[in-house]
Amino acid sequence: MGDCQTGRSVLTATYDRSSLEGFAETVRGMRERFTAETDSEVMLIAAFELAIHHLRVPEMA
Repeated sequence: MGDCQTGRSVLTATYDRSSLEGFAETVRGMRERFTAETDSEVMLIAAFELAIHHLRVPEMA
């Protein structure tokens, strides 16, 4: 998503924990190359765990 007025945007990527830990250096290199090529700045990097629960709703069964 991007805001043309402020020039700010958001990028989201999803990884499972083992992939994230195994490819941290590769991802860092990709991020550095992307910011250099687009003349942009990374303001925040955050990691979150996402819990997904499958609910059985009687009306949908």
